[in-house]
Amino acid sequence: MGLLDEFPIPSCKMKFHSRRQLFWTLHCGSLILLATLPGMGQTKAPLQETLDTLLVPRIEFVETPLKDAITYLSDLSQTLDRSGNQGINLLLKDPELGNRTVTLQLSRVSLAEALRFTALLAGARLRVEKVAVVIEPIPPDEGIPTPRDNPALGTKLQQLVIPSLEFSDTPLVDAIHFFRAKAGELDIRSPEASRGLNIVLLSPEKAKDARVTLRLKNIPLEEALRYTTTLAGWRHQIDGPIILIRPQNTLD
Repeated sequence: MGLLDEFPIPSCKMKFHSRRQLFWTLHCGSLILLATLPGMGQTKAPLQETLDTLLVPRIEFVETPLKDAITYLSDLSQTLDRSGNQGINLLLKDPELGNRTVTLQLSRVSLAEALRFTALLAGARLRVEKVAVVIEPIPPDEGIPTPRDNPALGTKLQQLVIPSLEFSDTPLVDAIHFFRAKAGELDIRSPEASRGLNIVLLSPEKAKDARVTLRLKNIPLEEALRYTTTLAGWRHQIDGPIILIRPQNTLD
């Protein structure tokens, strides 16, 4: 039968009007019910699909102006994009935004994630349009975007056990470097392409005075991060494939 054929049911009839939606016309009464088929109508836009597909091997920005970081990622997208689309159009909505600096280190993430966190560290967010990605300031009353859960990353943090660590008035920045290196050393079960952890420090300028003194043995990396960040007056959160380190008082 075709999509417009009618299927009789007791006292009622049901009509298929499209592939994405069903209209149930109840001839036994006057009720009309609209139902959406699960999983249909949720196709990603082509530009978002490209952002999610292009894999960035590694980026490292050290107090880099956002405008320069965006230029680099735009050029990188041309190198990575083999579809013939010649990369991604990236636009800064506010010229002043381009002067804010970014310090960021990421490995083996999608271009979407690289752009998301590059913008976030400059107090900006992404708006994916039909043919371009617009980078715009985050309104002061909105705070940072809601972190996204990642159960697989949470499991990895529990499985990686640090034999011992000792921080003595250690800058938080140095402690984060330690966790990055230790995760790469301990993460021997994961495929080589996905070993280690991506840890992002939000507002690095605020972390300059954050220090921690701590001594632990045989501790899961998840708990080591929690104790370290808490003692420094910060906190850690999973946000997609990234572990975000942020001040305790930042808005969600």
